[in-house]
Amino acid sequence: MASHPSQKNSKGEKKTSDIRALMAAVAVLTFVVGFGDWLLGTRIGEAIVLPLQEKLPDKSDKVAADIIANHSTVVVLPPLLTNLASPETTWIRIATSLVTKPKEKITVDMAAEISNDFLAYLRQCSLTYIKGSAGLLYLREDLLDRANIRSGGKVSRILISNLVIEK
Repeated sequence: MASHPSQKNSKGEKKTSDIRALMAAVAVLTFVVGFGDWLLGTRIGEAIVLPLQEKLPDKSDKVAADIIANHSTVVVLPPLLTNLASPETTWIRIATSLVTKPKEKITVDMAAEISNDFLAYLRQCSLTYIKGSAGLLYLREDLLDRANIRSGGKVSRILISNLVIEK
């Protein structure tokens, strides 16, 4: 059966009007979502920026840090390479630095003694003791204790710049 031309126009017009309505709905929804994101972003941004401005360090904190930085010294120790106690086939290479307390000095002989003490300590450590973040923290604390024993309490911090363990 042949269709009338008037029926084709109504279907074509209906499709065109449906597409236009869909495009208008998508445009309105895009605008609403974009405006909502902008509004939410500005509210969250204000909530984040205000507490951060309150937490900015005082000038007194900067002065204290400058005093410590100007009066402390950093002694870089030579890298140590040794095997661990358990398992015996595991090797460790560690590069450390000593940060002294303000106005304290560490002599070359004292640094050599501290380095030898670190080497003796690492030879008796096991891999399970050093493993993980807690193990690294324990290692740093133990090395700091040994450095303070050898230096008479002159070391304030141990910096581990390089740590490699090979099985």
